Amino acid sequence: MARTVQAIRFKQWLPEWDDFSFDPAQHRRKPDDHILLFSMPAVQLRALSGVYRRTRDSEGGEGLQRLHDPKRSAAIRDFVRFGHPYSGLPSAARTGASAAMRKPGWLPTAIVVNILGV
Repeated sequence: MARTVQAIRFKQWLPEWDDFSFDPAQHRRKPDDHILLFSMPAVQLRALSGVYRRTRDSEGGEGLQRLHDPKRSAAIRDFVRFGHPYSGLPSAARTGASAAMRKPGWLPTAIVVNILGV
């Protein structure tokens, strides 16, 4: 049985992405500037995904989300802003000569946030 999910389509495009070079001949097609946002019951999401519990050896607890790592957050921010491989370059290598390597760095998977009430 086919299931449908209602979604909101909206534009997600950073202004600096307009300056990037998109050359289909070099396998650099401009991506769609819209994404879909939707919600679904956790039971359905779990059935569609590979969610599993993580154990934290250092704390002895368990959880579904890893501990916050500011360096990892900065790397993800750079990836979204500049794409791969530009985001992985050291600061000294991020020059005008390497600027052609920039592209949108949308994340390939959804991010699920569970906000607990107080």
